[in-house]
Amino acid sequence: MDDILAGISEFACELTYEDVPESALTAAKERLIDTLGSALGAYECDTVAVGRSMVSPPSNTGLVGRILGENKDYAADGTAFVNTCMLRNLDFNDSFPGCHPSDGLGGLFSVAPVAGISGKELVVATLISHETIMRHIMAANPGEHGFDQGTAIAMGVAASVSRVLGLSREQTAHAVSISTVGNMQLRATRSGELSMWKGCATALAVRNAVYAVGLAKAGMTGPPEPFRGRDGLADHYPSFEWTSFGTLEDDFHIAKANLKFWAVAYQMQAAAWCGIELSKQVNADDVASIAVEANEFAHFESGSEPAKWDPQTKETADHSLPYVLAWGLRHGAIGTDAFLPES
Repeated sequence: MDDILAGISEFACELTYEDVPESALTAAKERLIDTLGSALGAYECDTVAVGRSMVSPPSNTGLVGRILGENKDYAADGTAFVNTCMLRNLDFNDSFPGCHPSDGLGGLFSVAPVAGISGKELVVATLISHETIMRHIMAANPGEHGFDQGTAIAMGVAASVSRVLGLSREQTAHAVSISTVGNMQLRATRSGELSMWKGCATALAVRNAVYAVGLAKAGMTGPPEPFRGRDGLADHYPSFEWTSFGTLEDDFHIAKANLKFWAVAYQMQAAAWCGIELSKQVNADDVASIAVEANEFAHFESGSEPAKWDPQTKETADHSLPYVLAWGLRHGAIGTDAFLPES
């Protein structure tokens, strides 16, 4: 077993609430509440409706899960997909350069109610998920190499769900390994005209990770060196510098997962504020043009493609610098009405 896989499984199985500094506990609680709010605000969205239509009853031997806000039992992988679609739809949950770490909570929200864990255990599981996901992004940002964030999300879900369900360290390692090698997604998800899939790609990774936990619990084994071994994850990046886990305050990175004020791409928070503040000073109809200075990534993601200058979908509009700025200027705020089809 390679050292990264061993480290993740040990952290997932051994971390206790008492081990965690108060600052990290507070950050975890904040992100749990923030993510629940993001999810409940999109309870009836289109992607959730599609996901619900695919949810099946639990099998006799499979994992059981629930959809947020419901008490009915379903197959856990399906509910994990639905919950993640729900919390992602508004694009309001936390953000870290290269991923949305709280996407992984869709898996925890699925299995935790059935497992009957305590609030403290849910906080610990949240930390396991976030810290694992963010370490992948810190080691190598997949978006900079044409990959999407699904691999990082999946390994965090596998580690945290394994903890909630009481898997052994060996079983946890198998679940993380299967999830890591089985979820290499392309960043085409977030390029050009964005589709509903922009808010669902990580939902598939979460679903697959929950299923992988079930496989590992039933006896399935995974590759022993998914990170350091030949053709492992590290081989796909020019450098892959993994940060070891620990229990000191500086060892926890969850507080670096930024919370949003507006339900738009994180790089567009400033554009939203600029448009809103400008609306207090000028009449939009009197403006001929606006010159915008932005960092390289903001331009790449939100202004470098024709689709971002003529958005035709909600998913494109909330990632469009010109649209977000113009809407703020014309309306003095950015709410969900900004992303209705007629808008």
